[in-house]
Amino acid sequence: MCQGITTVNLKVKCRKGQFEKIYDSCKNRIYNYLYRMTGDKEEAADLTQEVFLKAYRGLDNFNGRADITTWIYKIAINTYRNILRVKKPQITSLENNNENEISIIYKSIPQLKQVEVKELEGCMQKFLNDLPDTYRIPLILYELQGLRIHEISEIMNVSDNNIKIRLVRARVKLKEIMCTQCCYFNPKNPCNCKGEDWNAK
Repeated sequence: MCQGITTVNLKVKCRKGQFEKIYDSCKNRIYNYLYRMTGDKEEAADLTQEVFLKAYRGLDNFNGRADITTWIYKIAINTYRNILRVKKPQITSLENNNENEISIIYKSIPQLKQVEVKELEGCMQKFLNDLPDTYRIPLILYELQGLRIHEISEIMNVSDNNIKIRLVRARVKLKEIMCTQCCYFNPKNPCNCKGEDWNAK
């Protein structure tokens, strides 16, 4: 949930005059999600503005049954899906990789040495981009955005159990991708992460 915004507040008080508070509270999380999905700072910033413009225009239709964060994430996911119709996401190594990103690697292949995990930080965006959105979206929302299972299920309009299954399958698929594309997992693989511009592909 975005800081300082509660469902109760929204049911009673949420009107367009208070939209600035909603924007300030949620904009960074939505931007970070879109940056992770697109791999492009400028596009993520533009899409973030588009998401909140859509939210502002549709605020009168918000019924308060869901959390405001859930509602805005739904708009963000649909907005991102719309751009996929005309272009593919950038494949790039994102800045500010964090401990959550490292945890994805550990959960996928826990026997890795820490030094190897640190080496792989810059490769994670490439691996994540190779996941189908069915798995990639819940994995990013859960591991990198810190959303809970029931929040993700509301955003994606599926059951909690379905999200749990997708997360398990996402980690299995991520391991398969790593094992076929990274020399750390299979010495026969060439290292595609160092000295190569993925955006050129």
